[in-house]
Amino acid sequence: MDAKTEDLTYSPAGLKGLFAYYSKHPDEADTDGYERGPKGTFKRKAIQEDIANKAYGGRNGNGDEKSGDGWKYRGRGFIQVTGRSNYAAVSAKHASVFGDASVNFERDPDLLTVFPYSLRSAICYWLINRLPRLADKGSSAADVDRVTRVVNANTHSYKERQHHFKTAYEHFD
Repeated sequence: MDAKTEDLTYSPAGLKGLFAYYSKHPDEADTDGYERGPKGTFKRKAIQEDIANKAYGGRNGNGDEKSGDGWKYRGRGFIQVTGRSNYAAVSAKHASVFGDASVNFERDPDLLTVFPYSLRSAICYWLINRLPRLADKGSSAADVDRVTRVVNANTHSYKERQHHFKTAYEHFD
């Protein structure tokens, strides 16, 4: 797996804290999440495909857990587009912005891991969600949080994102 494909390596506690499915089915989190072994090894690896199908099943245009859509439409690209409906929306926006209707991320999700589509998908996601309008409001932590809430409201990385933004902003200023 590369940096442009979502890594679903979670501990049982991480699954329970991050995904509603696992907070409702904690026994499955204990089965699907990884278990650490000695010295940084894994006694048991996370079952990433099951995690994706359970966590994303029935959400964002995906079919239910058994459809396999959670895994098929897991996060990809530089912004981690997730969910069948988002893949379809990014495809449509890509056609209008870049003038290429032959690209269909819903049909070929792995395209989002290949440059230039990994970058273009992030641009399209920003445009679809009107993020430039939010980003233009300022550079405070609250401004960063406003964008983060649109991209991934349930993330636990608000402070980290604020730090990364501040570091990048200082270099672009």
